[in-house]
Amino acid sequence: MLGALTGNLNRRRLLIGAMALFAVANLLAYTASGYWSLMAASVALAFAAAVDVPGANALASLVVPPEQRGRAKAIAIVT
Repeated sequence: MLGALTGNLNRRRLLIGAMALFAVANLLAYTASGYWSLMAASVALAFAAAVDVPGANALASLVVPPEQRGRAKAIAIVT
C-alpha cells in the first residue's frame, strides 16, 4: 500500500524526508515524558523505516549494475 502511495514521488526527496523524519522521531522518543508520547514517536519511527528501506532498495537497484545488485541491496539495508 505504501509503495502505491509513494510510487510517483521523487525517490531522492522521499528518502531524505524519511531520514529526516527518522531523526526527529528518534529525538522525540529520547525526550518522551510519558507512555503516549513514546508510542507516537515509535509510530513515526516505524513509518519512516517503512518508507526508507524499500526506497533504499529501489535506489540501489537503479544505480548498480545487475551483477552487483544483491550486494548493493545488502549494504543499503545494513547501513
